[in-house]
Amino acid sequence: MNLKRERATVNLVVLGYGLGRVSGGIGPVLRERLDFAVTLFKAGGYERLIFSGGVKESGVSEARAMLHYVRTSCGISETDVSLEERSLTTVENARELRSILGQTDEFTVVTSKAHVRRTRWIFKKIFGREVAVCSPKTDCSGLLGIFWEIPAWILSIVRVKWPTPRH
Repeated sequence: MNLKRERATVNLVVLGYGLGRVSGGIGPVLRERLDFAVTLFKAGGYERLIFSGGVKESGVSEARAMLHYVRTSCGISETDVSLEERSLTTVENARELRSILGQTDEFTVVTSKAHVRRTRWIFKKIFGREVAVCSPKTDCSGLLGIFWEIPAWILSIVRVKWPTPRH
């Protein structure tokens, strides 16, 4: 699916989250993000859903697993969705989306509550402007999500400042 467009549109971007290692299935954190994004999308104001996340352990991209979930569980048509299947981190999500969307497209990022501040910071660094980031009010990642954010902040700062080339 080609994500490049001629004019600015309003996109709703959902960041991936690790899938089951064997099954490649959606876990509770990603399901919460997707259910929230689908609610926003169905309420109107967004023209396209973009699922961002590459292949890690399971052999299935996070983006493709998200598409499968919203098609089978939420009644979203595949024609309303675009996939970004290369990124493996939040920094890579932002970089890949910038190359796809450019600087002018309007979009809102959906992530988890514990991840909002870091996501906002990363996207501002990569896009050079403020980017809207939102999350469900609850956060099923709990304390683990909060504790994970500490080393993740450090890694994100390093990755933004000194990007690693892809092979």
